[in-house]
Amino acid sequence: MRYRVSSRGLKLSFGQKSVESEVIQNIMVILNTPRGSVPGYREFGIDMAYMHNPASIAETQFAVAVNDALLRFEPRARLESISFDNAELAKGIVLPVLEVLING
Repeated sequence: MRYRVSSRGLKLSFGQKSVESEVIQNIMVILNTPRGSVPGYREFGIDMAYMHNPASIAETQFAVAVNDALLRFEPRARLESISFDNAELAKGIVLPVLEVLING
């Protein structure tokens, strides 16, 4: 089944009722964690080094970084597509919206 996930609205729960909700929460955590910010697990998260590039280049680099992070940290999800909230981009905020397939 295909799910839409964004980095906004993360509320951690340690009692997920389904594999799908667990995977979606994990994806949101990955999206909200800059690589290097977790002590003892510095490789976790998304590499944000490209964020000062022009938007069109940063979007492509971000999509690659997200795909790499999902492959490594949440292999139960497969990235189908990624888009960006245009209203947020106009304010200088990169808000990704992912479409993922989840393998239970």
